[in-house]
Amino acid sequence: MIEKLKTKLSADLHDSVGSGLTEISLLSEIVQKDYFNELRKSNPNLTLIAQKSRELIDNMSDIVWLVNPKANTLYDLILRLKDNYSPILNSLGVNFKVDISDSIKDINIHVEKRQYIYLIFKEAINNSIKYSNAKHISLNLEPVDDSYRIILKDDGCGFEMNARKGNGLINMKRRTENISAVLSIQSIPEKGTTIILKVKK
Repeated sequence: MIEKLKTKLSADLHDSVGSGLTEISLLSEIVQKDYFNELRKSNPNLTLIAQKSRELIDNMSDIVWLVNPKANTLYDLILRLKDNYSPILNSLGVNFKVDISDSIKDINIHVEKRQYIYLIFKEAINNSIKYSNAKHISLNLEPVDDSYRIILKDDGCGFEMNARKGNGLINMKRRTENISAVLSIQSIPEKGTTIILKVKK
């Protein structure tokens, strides 16, 4: 019964809210184009509407995926990150390699824990894209004792650990605490950054 409700909720969010947000985004871009053609300048409010609409569409897509009962394994989570970021990283000339150990491909994971892990690595990959100037990024999922580790590594510019205190890192640590996991961040200037999340099975 619960699984059917999750499936229905996922479909309803996609069909109703998702399609409505897409329409708002498209309409705002059309109006912006007409405005520019007429006045030869952009309207900042229309630009903001289009931007916020696209952000909401992305967030809604994540929510639809999270409540989908058919995507409840660690493999699905890593695959979601790969599918979302491969096109972006390829367009930036960054090699994105994903490796998943066969022994933990079928591990189911609770929706709340899945959400926090997904958001942790979404934040981490976004930070790598924005700040690292990396040419290679790898994402690995592997077993270790009674846990599993998810490892994100880049060969970018790195940073001084004591100097970086942004909201992104704070959010990652808070989400790690919420799922009783262990987060390790290792970064050396000009040597790259490695982020390791260890979660009990």
